[in-house]
Amino acid sequence: MCQGEKGEGERMTNASFDPAKLKTLRERRKLTKEGVALIAYCEDSAYEAWETGKETPSPFWQGRLAKALRCRVEDFFRVI
Repeated sequence: MCQGEKGEGERMTNASFDPAKLKTLRERRKLTKEGVALIAYCEDSAYEAWETGKETPSPFWQGRLAKALRCRVEDFFRVI
C-alpha cells in the first residue's frame, strides 16, 4: 500500500458525512425516502434520521445506501 492510501475498512479522516449529499443523490435517482429505505433494507425512520442529519449511518449502512443509490460511499462525504 502506498503512503496515504486507505486500507479496506478505513474511512477518510478529514471528511464528514453530509446529509445534504445523501438527499441530492436520492433526488437525482428520482427516488423517495421510502424507496431508498426499501432498496437498502432499512427502516424508513432510520433513513429519515440520516437524511436530516439527526444521525449518521454506520459504515455498514453507508455501503448499503451507496449500493441502493448506485454511487460510492465517498460521495456521501464532504472534506472538512
